[in-house]
Amino acid sequence: VRKMKNFAEDARWIMSTAEASRLIRVSPNKLREMAEKGEIPAFRLGKNWRYRRDDLFDWVEEQVMASQKGGSDAEV
Repeated sequence: VRKMKNFAEDARWIMSTAEASRLIRVSPNKLREMAEKGEIPAFRLGKNWRYRRDDLFDWVEEQVMASQKGGSDAEV
């Protein structure tokens, strides 16, 4: 687990489901489903899912690499 050095600075990169879904271009419902299944990096803040921008970028890169290698675990 990564420690946030300065939460005030890092908090702006914590995204809602709507923001994250626009970033990676999947529907909010699909993104929530993926979060609930643990298929994408996310965490709950109260009842809502939240996503760190850098974690999403890393996840997308992993999906790209897996799909280029012919891997079957690419979801995007």
